[in-house]
Formats: sequence, C-alpha cells, structure tokens
Amino acid sequence: MLGDEIGKGAYGRVYKGLDLENGDFVAIKQVSLENIAQEDLNIIMV
Repeated sequence: MLGDEIGKGAYGRVYKGLDLENGDFVAIKQVSLENIAQEDLNIIMV
C-alpha cells in the first residue's frame, strides 16, 4: 500500500509504503523513465 511522499530526488519520488504480507513499513521509490539516457537507466537498475 502506497502512503505519503517522504522524499524526492533526481530520478523520482520516495513514498512510505506498507508491506501487506507482514505489516512492515517500507520505502518505495517511484522512478520516471522518461528522458533518462540508457547509461543512466543501467545505473538505476543496478
């Protein structure tokens, strides 16, 4: 479950999330893939 935005950076935004399987809070990074060079995309995927 996606919650409030807790941060943002060069490649996207970070949200507070809830793992519905075990009830743990997690950080979820949402990355926009538009206008990202392939080299940068490879770095993000690592």
